[in-house]
Amino acid sequence: MGVRRLGIRRKPDRARLADASFRRYFRVTRGEDTYIVMDAPPEKESLGPFLSVAKILLGIGLNVPVVLAKIRSAAFCCCRT
Repeated sequence: MGVRRLGIRRKPDRARLADASFRRYFRVTRGEDTYIVMDAPPEKESLGPFLSVAKILLGIGLNVPVVLAKIRSAAFCCCRT
């Protein structure tokens, strides 16, 4: 996906996160900063509902990851926790 060009690398010692969907989550780092990358097969998962729920939760004052980058057609996003 080219995230290495951005100086982002996956930490092999960090556990992958999971939920009851086709989405995969990875903890990655860039310098001293840590991010969560969510990736899903676009034919199985749409990014829209994920982003909508995050916006609703943020709107009612809950602490949610901030979406920094997204590619809707690939069901891919990078979030700051």
